[in-house]
Amino acid sequence: MNLEARQRLIDLIKKLRGAESYTAFGKRFEVSYMAVSKWETGQSIPDREHLSKIGKLAGYSLDELLAYLEGTARKKSDKIPLSRLITEASQLNIKETTALYRAVSDRLVAIAESAGR
Repeated sequence: MNLEARQRLIDLIKKLRGAESYTAFGKRFEVSYMAVSKWETGQSIPDREHLSKIGKLAGYSLDELLAYLEGTARKKSDKIPLSRLITEASQLNIKETTALYRAVSDRLVAIAESAGR
């Protein structure tokens, strides 16, 4: 993983964790708080299984996450159809639904804040 990809991953993990503690965030992935800390500081990279879970939390498949990290993600014009998003969201468990709600809320707040500038 090149430096730019590593930095994108660090930024994504920080964004996903938000104000949640390292310990609480680590529980989602069944890793220690130290593993999360190392991911956020770039001292280590999550393995493929954890990258897949991080991607899922961020709304990416593993392939989409890797493309994003490498800077080859699809263009904004290649959006996923809403019907597909709804279908996939309906299959989430409660933890995943909560994470989705948090991500949508964070996005809406960011949009509102940028509109207010």
